[in-house]
Amino acid sequence: MSGRRSGPRGGWGKAKGMGREKEAMGPHRAKFGNCFAFLSIGFLSLKCFPFYWVFVLEEEMNSFVVNFS
Repeated sequence: MSGRRSGPRGGWGKAKGMGREKEAMGPHRAKFGNCFAFLSIGFLSLKCFPFYWVFVLEEEMNSFVVNFS
């Protein structure tokens, strides 16, 4: 299990141990950690699939405009 703490910040291996660390941190910190993970994943997907997000936002705007007209 040497790859668990790969990289300067623990890498992706740190996420695998979240289940046991949640109880130690408490519910509030765990919730924050989940939000941070979700945001970082969203940011990564935004970087990887910009065209997909532009398409989704465009669709949302179209439906938004249709609803108000």
